[in-house]
Amino acid sequence: MHSKWFPWDFFKNNPKVVEADGKGIYAISVFDSFLESLLSHKLKRTGEFRVVVGTEFNQGWIDSNLSTMDLFSMGSTENYRLVRPEDADKKVMEDLISGEVTIDDRQFVMIFTSSSKIFDKMAKADHINTTKVEEPRFWEQGKYLSFLAREMGVPLGNDVHAYLLSAIPNTTGEYVHALRTIRLHSENLNQPMSLAQVKELVNETRVDQFALATLFGKRDKKSFFKSLIEIEMDFDALRMLFGFMQGHLTRILDPSYIKKKNRPSKYDKEIEMHSPLWKDTELAQEIHLFSTLELMAKEKNVLLKNRLRELYLAQY
Repeated sequence: MHSKWFPWDFFKNNPKVVEADGKGIYAISVFDSFLESLLSHKLKRTGEFRVVVGTEFNQGWIDSNLSTMDLFSMGSTENYRLVRPEDADKKVMEDLISGEVTIDDRQFVMIFTSSSKIFDKMAKADHINTTKVEEPRFWEQGKYLSFLAREMGVPLGNDVHAYLLSAIPNTTGEYVHALRTIRLHSENLNQPMSLAQVKELVNETRVDQFALATLFGKRDKKSFFKSLIEIEMDFDALRMLFGFMQGHLTRILDPSYIKKKNRPSKYDKEIEMHSPLWKDTELAQEIHLFSTLELMAKEKNVLLKNRLRELYLAQY
């Protein structure tokens, strides 16, 4: 059985992640390692799980610990949690999917933190319970911040909530860092910290994606890449920016959608203004570039900053 949830709905409806009497294989895909930590913490409350590291979960591990390919046929009642299933032996994982490796009245839980073909295959297997915790859309960042604050036990006033959304990059890492800072300096976790206090602790660091898109749209690539070098942005913030830029340039490539609008926005009018400045082939190349940069950011490639510097220097 396969299901999809946003974080706040999944944790609300599955407070224990898996029920104590819910036997079987559970594969959960999350988009951030912090959510994996939350899930792992909640699993500890559910019951005892023997931890198996992904790199150890191979044929050798099975041969050393089990007498048959029936993974849990030794009379043991232990439940298992596979850490970093992305690193597990592919053949053994395929055996889990096909049913050659089975479980009997036990739980086997694995949490994926990156896209995986193995997880996609598991989602199609009837005997595996798969869940995909989806990344919030940009207009749902308020819900996501509220969810994280609630899970971390940090009360937020409406003014502080609004400030954080506008002041810092809308990424899990930035939210968690800000909430931890507030929690550390809070004198009373039963009362929200004042906006003035929060502003002293959490500086405004959020990058204006639309301002950067304007620079690139009017072909001021020099200023665009200079900004990326000078501004401190983590990999998640860069990934979101590069994804946004692909959509932005796609609109410049084909602005026909604007004609269907009764009242085009200021953003739409800018798209129309920038569209004649570009050739279709140029836009296709730039979209491909940002797709490559997005992949580097997603993989947290340490060479990404060097690549951005190269792109900046290429404008001279």
